Amino acid sequence: MNIAWGLPKLRIHSAKSAKIAIIGSGIVGEATGQSLFKEGHDVTFFDTNKDVLDVLHKDGYSAYVMSEFANHSKYFDFAFICTPTPFSNTGWDMSSVKNSISEIGKYLRQHAPNKTPLVIAIRSTVPIGANSELQQLMELEFSDLLAERDFIICSHPEYLRAHLAHLDACEPRAIIVGTLSRFARLAFKKLYTKQKNILHFLTPKEAEAHKLTHNLFNAAKISFFNEQRIIYDSEKIDTDIVFALVAETSEAIWNPMYGIRNMGPYGGACLPKDMEGFVAWASRRGYITPILKSVHKINKLMNQKTRI
Repeated sequence: MNIAWGLPKLRIHSAKSAKIAIIGSGIVGEATGQSLFKEGHDVTFFDTNKDVLDVLHKDGYSAYVMSEFANHSKYFDFAFICTPTPFSNTGWDMSSVKNSISEIGKYLRQHAPNKTPLVIAIRSTVPIGANSELQQLMELEFSDLLAERDFIICSHPEYLRAHLAHLDACEPRAIIVGTLSRFARLAFKKLYTKQKNILHFLTPKEAEAHKLTHNLFNAAKISFFNEQRIIYDSEKIDTDIVFALVAETSEAIWNPMYGIRNMGPYGGACLPKDMEGFVAWASRRGYITPILKSVHKINKLMNQKTRI
């Protein structure tokens, strides 16, 4: 019995390389594709921006306009969707991701059935539940294609800093894949053989939620310290000194598990007292503290829930 990228009776590939299409070759797509290329995989870039493609061509990569994807002759093992999802009035603008799914459907009609299912990895930041929505879109638009037989849509969020995207892609802290598919799990294990110790499989919704909580916590931490900075700068307090020492002394920083376990609202002798005391002190001096007030409000709400 031969097994390569997946289950018995499926096509056999090199044990060391996969054929990967990168759809959307901006910061995320370029860094993702180049890191996979560095690992020895066969990477092809697609984008609508010809300037981006010209740069990739000059660097020696295979790169094509997106309109050529549907009729591309190569059969891919993975399609990484790395297109932007900017904010719109109704939330994330998913149009580029949905367009990518449609192009993939057209492509699959040229190669399926009787081929290994294409693993579609959603790298773009999307709302919770997007994985199911995109699968429904594929099934509605392409009723002749079947999930698991022709395609598998997975949540595969990225955690790349814009100014260090290539470094983060090559040296990830964790690799998250949201899927319930056994085939997809085997495929990703093969793809990330060298990083198996940091490969985590979640459900699609859990993976989507993880990416959002990751970003929202970063935003909340930045905003917390900015709120403090506004007050302390006015009080002629050196925030560089104070905040650097907080990074050493605060258990919320040096203990990574602090605050994330389901232990209810904060309590004790210090936290509620000091929260109320600081907010009252700041208010008397004319400072606004919306973040701290929100923190206190949430804690009171949690107290009410635990007493029900």
